[in-house]
Amino acid sequence: MFNPRLVANATALVLASSALLSVADSSGPSATPPVSSASAPGVVASAPQVNVSDAARAKAAALVTEATAIIDAYTGSTDPLQKAMTNLNEALELDPGNPRIYIEYARLGITWTGLTPFTLQRSELALRKAIEVDPNAGDAYVLLGYVFAHSDRTQDAEAAFAKGRGLPHTKQWLDSMTAELGARQQFDAEVAEQSRREEKALANAMARAVADANGNARVAAQRLSDEAAKLLDEAGNTSRNVMGIASEKLSRAMKLDARVPRAHVEMARFVMKANGVNEPSLQMAEQSLRTAIDIDPQFGDAYVLLGYVLNHAGRLDEAAQ
Repeated sequence: MFNPRLVANATALVLASSALLSVADSSGPSATPPVSSASAPGVVASAPQVNVSDAARAKAAALVTEATAIIDAYTGSTDPLQKAMTNLNEALELDPGNPRIYIEYARLGITWTGLTPFTLQRSELALRKAIEVDPNAGDAYVLLGYVFAHSDRTQDAEAAFAKGRGLPHTKQWLDSMTAELGARQQFDAEVAEQSRREEKALANAMARAVADANGNARVAAQRLSDEAAKLLDEAGNTSRNVMGIASEKLSRAMKLDARVPRAHVEMARFVMKANGVNEPSLQMAEQSLRTAIDIDPQFGDAYVLLGYVLNHAGRLDEAAQ
């Protein structure tokens, strides 16, 4: 079915994109460096300007002013925006050194086609062109910050806003756009916090479900630790499959209840059996065994195996204790 609105929107996208492309490509890639918050605010020298008559400059300024008014008054109809684009194209021919032309091209694209990735990319190029022809164009930095904010480049947005704040700019733009950035940051923080709460709740629910399935988390953890101990007793040095099952059982046991001393003792045995009795393994085993003793100072097996570890580490006096 023919839909005039869709056709109009598609036409607008093509026309506005073409306008932005013509600006971006008008004098090759911009050599403007990335915006830096470290840049000292204030007036700096503008790029060299081409010779433009006063009459041409005045006519271009009038065309831009009319285009600005059209963009400001946009209510959804594409016809006025086509007029604004025509004005900007004509102004560009008359006075390519007018930074306002490039700023309004960026605004036109955003107004006409929305904050799409393509439009944001082309708007950035147009705004960098404005800064290239006039480094003191504060509104270009402010709008560039807006473009960065909607491209999820928060640090770049903050730097651009800071740069624009130190130059002549439209205060209403800066206030509204920085407020929007703040709102977006607050929303993102709230979403991240909500996500963390939901993940924690899910993890707790899963732990409770496992505990309920086994009657009691500690009982289940003790059972898994005992099963791992039997597997370690039976496994030879090359029994990788058995060792893998033992490791999985110990991991599950500690997730259920990390205060089961048997799990830490068997983890010490697993480390030495899997990796050999070497310095790194002895260090890891000692840590596991001391954790087991902290949990239950009366757990005799932890002391026995700790003596073995200390003896192989050459700490004979400690092993004897």
